[in-house]
Amino acid sequence: METGRHVGQLARRLFTGVLIETPSSDWPAATSATAKAMADGADCLFEAAFSNERIACRPDILVREEEAWHLIEVKSGGAVNKSYLDDIAFQVAALLECGVRVMKASLIHIDKGYVGSAGQIDHERFFKTVDVTEDVFHRLPNLQGELHEVVELIAGPEPQVETNVHCLRPKCTFYDYCHEVAVEHDLVQLPRIKAERVVEFRRSGIASIDQIPQDEKLTPTQRKIADVVRFDAPFVSDDLGAVLRNLPYPLHFVDFEALSVAIPPYAGVRPFQILPFQWSLHIVSKPGAEPVHKSFLADGSHDPRKEFTTSLWNAVQSAATFVYYSNYEVSRLKELASHTVPNADLALEAFEKQGFDLLAVIKKHYYHPGFHGSFSIKSVLPAIVPDLSYDDLEIQGGDVAAYQFQRLIGDGLTAQSRASIREALEEYCERDTLAMVRLFDRLLEESAD
Repeated sequence: METGRHVGQLARRLFTGVLIETPSSDWPAATSATAKAMADGADCLFEAAFSNERIACRPDILVREEEAWHLIEVKSGGAVNKSYLDDIAFQVAALLECGVRVMKASLIHIDKGYVGSAGQIDHERFFKTVDVTEDVFHRLPNLQGELHEVVELIAGPEPQVETNVHCLRPKCTFYDYCHEVAVEHDLVQLPRIKAERVVEFRRSGIASIDQIPQDEKLTPTQRKIADVVRFDAPFVSDDLGAVLRNLPYPLHFVDFEALSVAIPPYAGVRPFQILPFQWSLHIVSKPGAEPVHKSFLADGSHDPRKEFTTSLWNAVQSAATFVYYSNYEVSRLKELASHTVPNADLALEAFEKQGFDLLAVIKKHYYHPGFHGSFSIKSVLPAIVPDLSYDDLEIQGGDVAAYQFQRLIGDGLTAQSRASIREALEEYCERDTLAMVRLFDRLLEESAD
């Protein structure tokens, strides 16, 4: 939302217009201010407001063209897509219903090929404007019917829609509301289960994974999970112990945090380019040794990539094995190496030769009833290591970490606020690598039982 607001402000610099500054929550004031501006002869409006008894919208930009209007939507993405066209079509439909004649529709989006330079963004080159009039007006007939259905839906009783895999792919905003009475091991937690199969199970009286008969046909992975849940005991493969014990020491447990934003924060950076800004290491020199922690966090004042890779390479040259959770770190190093960032190629070669993906090993060799179908470290950690979590941290996810680092780049923070953010970032990234150490140790213990 913050990015969208900033991009919208930048796009306004392409025009000279009147900003309708009333809050969206005060529709009477906003529509009144819009009507006055139009009556006064304004040729360009920002955030104008229109509504009737069933529909409302606030277009980003409206430009008067003869006796009609040109609607322009600003998006912080890098290309035209279906959802953008649907959004613009909705706004055109709303304007037409409110008696505003629209003759043209355009989308302004970010040019992904733009490269930032020192100082201000060149907004003329930063944006691309695409005429989407034909696509948008082609959508209007179907949209009118959909709007009628939506209005009826809102006016009527709460829709009765049975929960299924669609609730999680992606996770619905109303998930918690619709699962107030939750089944602990819902059928949808089985990997790759189809919605039709869930319906079949439920109609036959099977509501949770532990109720699935043992002779029911499932994929090997689904059968493994069903058995784990049924017997309430983890699955530990016969090979897990050997896989973990055969790793050469010292082990370097590593995690990266990275930033990707629409508006390039540094010279030489493109929109949405991924910029690693932080790493954490927990180093275990030999079996049973206490881990030693090392870390790096950029200060945000300049492009962090060179310091990131140089400090990382200096810290990992003694590593025999790199332990990470998914191949995210390798992907980041490949990008850095492709941009010839110093030492990135050396680190990448070491990671590729000596890397050990703990996530892949868990997926193949271990499953716990507490995973509930997810292999995210946020799900795996509390199941295997219940005394360690992220709950006590101010930052509990990578997206929030990136947002907080973005705040460090900007102006206006007090020294105390900057110090507080840096401390929270350090604690979060350190917890990620400590979590891997604890997971590794616990898996070793269970494989020995």
